[in-house]
Amino acid sequence: MLDVADAKASSESFTVIFAAWAFVVVVAWAAPAVDLALLDKKRWKRVPLWHVFLYWCAASAVGVLLSWVLRTTVIEAYRIPGGSMLPTLQARDHIFVDKISYGPLLPFSAIRLFSSLPPARGELVVFEYPYASLDQRRQDLVKRVIAVEGDTLELQAGRPIINGRRVPSCSLGAHELDDGEGRLSGELELEFIGSISYLVWFEQGASTEREGPYRVAPGEVWVLGDNRHNSSDSRAWNSRRGAGVPHDAIKGRVSSVWLSFDGGGRVAWDRVGVDLAGEPRLPENSSPQVVARFEECLSQRPAHPNPQAGTSD
Repeated sequence: MLDVADAKASSESFTVIFAAWAFVVVVAWAAPAVDLALLDKKRWKRVPLWHVFLYWCAASAVGVLLSWVLRTTVIEAYRIPGGSMLPTLQARDHIFVDKISYGPLLPFSAIRLFSSLPPARGELVVFEYPYASLDQRRQDLVKRVIAVEGDTLELQAGRPIINGRRVPSCSLGAHELDDGEGRLSGELELEFIGSISYLVWFEQGASTEREGPYRVAPGEVWVLGDNRHNSSDSRAWNSRRGAGVPHDAIKGRVSSVWLSFDGGGRVAWDRVGVDLAGEPRLPENSSPQVVARFEECLSQRPAHPNPQAGTSD
């Protein structure tokens, strides 16, 4: 498995901060200009320079405050540097994370307002890695929730079995992925859990051993990477004995790709705007056979893809 850093989502909060700040400042400067254009010329009046300076400072301060509130409670931007979530997330994807879905955190606290945790099985979440030692820097990871509190989780060749029932899946056939270091051969599958379907990839020749059983503790969820054999996730933590993600460590749900780049540094326009909370999207280099099989699998979605729950469904 890859190390934790490979699955890290690097914060790009500056982008959101700057956008909100710029919006407020532009509006603040535009308002007097509009007022001046509509004002009767007889009422024009010279404004002292220090008044203008104070106005600009106040507008800038409001912009910074608004952007900080947005970033901490509503939405935050992240960059994906590695391939642990292929094929769903590509390296160099820039994503938005919805921080309202599970209840916004009060600034400088772990208290959530209107909390709706835990997330549902199958959802993509960003969370702070909860098992870093004191000498390690804070890391934010992105993974897929696969089991919730009370569940018993096992894996056979990377395929999850929840409470004794294997998560329904549909094989799409052979597919090569580029993990940023080269092309790898493997098999693409479509998994169904609850109302969510998503793509997973299994590297050719990877281990077929059985893992678990693991019991998900109260107040936690267990997470896996979609690049199932190349992800440092719940299976690898706690000296490979497995561990979950506490609810308090979850920052939000991944919503969409707002920008992406290819290996040459050019904007990957086909990735911009991809809805990561909706139906899965095949990689651009998928063969006609994989595309046909994908459409067939979606049309034959299992009627009851929910595992029997331990304490939550």
